[in-house]
Amino acid sequence: RSEVVLKESEQKLWSVLNATQESIYMFDRNGIITMSNSTGLERLKRNAENELIGHHFSEFIPQSTTRIRQVKLDEVFSFGKPLEFEDERESRMYSHNFFPVFKDDKVTSIVTYSTDITERKRAEANLKESEDRFRTIAESLPVLISIYSIKDSTISFVNESFENTFGFKKDELTNRKLPDSFFNP
Repeated sequence: RSEVVLKESEQKLWSVLNATQESIYMFDRNGIITMSNSTGLERLKRNAENELIGHHFSEFIPQSTTRIRQVKLDEVFSFGKPLEFEDERESRMYSHNFFPVFKDDKVTSIVTYSTDITERKRAEANLKESEDRFRTIAESLPVLISIYSIKDSTISFVNESFENTFGFKKDELTNRKLPDSFFNP
């Protein structure tokens, strides 16, 4: 009965691990992959666990990335603290989280979670480009422009014409409430 319960519990765990969009791997001290979820297999273009498990991670990523990854793994093994970082591989951006796994106060392995953040990074870059374009246009216009929240009248932007007309510097106005900026209580 205990074996059946253990097997059911393991199946539930694997269902959760395989349902996530993150690639999850476990590495031993030598950089050998000891576990991977299905997303991890897909990201490394592998069909079966035996193509990954028991192999050194360097077999699946470029040499330049291998050196950086090894430094990160060594750091987690040495200090026993989680590590988070981003990198790019094959024109895709990833966010990585490395977590130490302890046995008797010693780090025996590392579990990594990697999320593809390419679309988020593209959206952030597009948003920044759009904001820069808006700022350039707004600053070049001779009309007064201010942006403030209707809800609480907090100013988030004023252009140079607004600044010059009222004699306030931008940093004196932004993140302040509109009435507080112009009226003495």
